Amino acid sequence: MPRLSAAARATPIPIRYSTPLLDAPKGLPARERDVWRRTVQALPADWFKAEQVPILTAYCRHVVQADRLAGALAKADPTADPDGYGKLLRLSGELSGRVLALARAMRLTQQSRLHVETAGRRAASASGPVDVSVILGSVMPRLNVGKDRIRRNVTS
Repeated sequence: MPRLSAAARATPIPIRYSTPLLDAPKGLPARERDVWRRTVQALPADWFKAEQVPILTAYCRHVVQADRLAGALAKADPTADPDGYGKLLRLSGELSGRVLALARAMRLTQQSRLHVETAGRRAASASGPVDVSVILGSVMPRLNVGKDRIRRNVTS
């Protein structure tokens, strides 16, 4: 172990207080508790407050229900029971909307955590110029989208 200088020994060590992660409510089933844990651990410890427990609980329940419904849709045969399959699809759409609404309410979506200008700078610096014609084929003239510019190159 290296020796510490007198100055290093005299310098106070800052104490970092950490905010404990929000615990899942008692009685929450295991799968919902797992969603809770993954959600809470993915964000800073002070992201969730006690008043958000009901919203986060509802979010976890809806995510688990959406997973179960996705499993039922994967097993369902649309040709054998088209009406039942249609009901499952409608329920799946409704659940997805509810999950998204709850996620937005708690600012869990990527869009809610990223400023528009920051997103643009990250996209431009990460990829450099993008040749859109590669994506669109020969349907339209070439567009090169770069960091702060758009160049139009018409190729014959």
